[in-house]
Amino acid sequence: MVYGLAGRLLEVDLTHESISKTNHSEEVARKYLGGRGLGAWLLWEQLKPGTDAMSPEAPLMFLLGPLTGAWSSHTCVSFKSPETGTMGHAMTGGSWGPELKFAGYDGLIVTGRADKPVYICVKDDNVEIRPAQQMWGEGTTATTILVRKDLGDPLAKVLCCGPAGEKGVVLSSIVQDSWRAAARGGGGAVMGAKNLKAVAVRGTQGAHIADMETFNALADEFRRKLASLQTGVYGGYIRGRYGSMLSTVSKCDANDMAVKNFADITWNQTPNIGGVRLERRNVVGHASCYGCNGGCFHISVVRSGEYAGTVSQIDFDSTGLLGPNCLVSDPDAMMYLNALCDELGLDAESAGTTLSWVMECYEKGLLTSAELGGVELRWGDAPAMIQLIHNLVAREGFGDVLAKGLKHACGIVGKGSGKFAMHCKGMGLGGHHPVTPERGLQYAVGDRGGCHHYGNSVHEQNWRAWADSLTCCTWHFVAIGEDYSKMLSMVTGWDLQRIQEEWDTTAERLLILARAFNIREGMKPLLEDILPDRVHEEAFGGGKTRRSYPREQFEADRANWYAKRGCDATGIPTSERLRQLGLDFVDPVMDEFRT
Repeated sequence: MVYGLAGRLLEVDLTHESISKTNHSEEVARKYLGGRGLGAWLLWEQLKPGTDAMSPEAPLMFLLGPLTGAWSSHTCVSFKSPETGTMGHAMTGGSWGPELKFAGYDGLIVTGRADKPVYICVKDDNVEIRPAQQMWGEGTTATTILVRKDLGDPLAKVLCCGPAGEKGVVLSSIVQDSWRAAARGGGGAVMGAKNLKAVAVRGTQGAHIADMETFNALADEFRRKLASLQTGVYGGYIRGRYGSMLSTVSKCDANDMAVKNFADITWNQTPNIGGVRLERRNVVGHASCYGCNGGCFHISVVRSGEYAGTVSQIDFDSTGLLGPNCLVSDPDAMMYLNALCDELGLDAESAGTTLSWVMECYEKGLLTSAELGGVELRWGDAPAMIQLIHNLVAREGFGDVLAKGLKHACGIVGKGSGKFAMHCKGMGLGGHHPVTPERGLQYAVGDRGGCHHYGNSVHEQNWRAWADSLTCCTWHFVAIGEDYSKMLSMVTGWDLQRIQEEWDTTAERLLILARAFNIREGMKPLLEDILPDRVHEEAFGGGKTRRSYPREQFEADRANWYAKRGCDATGIPTSERLRQLGLDFVDPVMDEFRT
């Protein structure tokens, strides 16, 4: 037995209705860890260069790490992104990942395309491909209920796509438990393209831990460490009480917020939609992922008015981009918009960035109500936003243009609208404003595009790569390499005496492999490691706080980052750095792109 690993990957080919279980190499696990790192390696190895992201041949992978089910709960969904054409990965917490580990697998790899809608059922060694016509077209909550009913198992853990994924909307997500989403990059569209509605899992084998007694002591110590942290929005008490929506207030106070399609960085309506007022008015319960004592998921209810009865799990980036970034000041409407996206299987962050761009186009006269199907999309108009979201998911009228992604849409509209289309590599930016150089740079150079989870510094980028590969929560910022090293050693039995330098080398291997994948798939770094023109050409804020991110400074910061990461002046990894990272097999491919 290899502790920490199930030792098997489950592979399902929907075209041929074949199911196989292959050995998962311990050598590969030690080199790439799992989750995000394993996904980067598998995509490089298994995906033929230039393959369309939604073709049957493109794999959709649900990958775990050696700590999944012992300490961590996250699942990394890896795929080629239909939204950006680059490396796609999306993390989701909850309990689905541990359940798959308990069933005896380190990951599920799905290829092919079923003739009719299906779902996959995994219960230990019993794996089935079952009909899903009865749930096709249903929202994510109804799908979960129908799958459990079909299985006769109310405890089955279910991941599914919504109507957005079925329709091939490149902004679509994969959802579990109604609101825990693997959201970014369009994984739901890849799932829908395979006619795969859901994956249900039940496992009974438990986690295999090498030194259970020492590990339990370490885990208890780390939970106490999390709970005792009292500083900033990462503090155990603060995070548990207010959730990530506290960031809405703190980011506004720090002039680091996305407001009015990123045209501003602060908003006087912010206290109405975050912090204490939201807690007192709407929050009814707290929830955590498997094994976590954080309670940072805040279950909220709209108690009265037009949106009464809405149940939502609100989050800073998703809700913020549908709220302040679209000037929606009604917290009930904001919660409804967030819940609607979750139910339809739509990435709320990309939806918010896309809708705010449409609002600005409408305001500037670049789009008319007639072009929007009769919708008058003014700032803060939640009902109009709801209508356009439905049009987008149904791919009706201009909604069909938006369903292809923001980069595609601004190419259709033209008229200079690309200057304020707030995306990088086609992915809409997260809820933090890119005028801050560290934040702006990570949006530009990140392998997924405009996601704020790449990391604000080389150190943070490495830290997040470890966490996503070990499938640990990236909110556990209190963790350091030593914490993870001790846990990993106790779980796996590996003799780990890792210093920071060794951890950084492992993390950089994963990050540079993802960059090389993007280059292989056609990304030209100097043309695509960029920010929207607005970030460089406008100033944000007021008075003494007014600031910008000049293009010259950005280009110097990017060149410095390239050098730190072992890339040449054009952003391509050098032969020397690839050899140092054990990525020699990548070098011949990169040589084709070097000038």
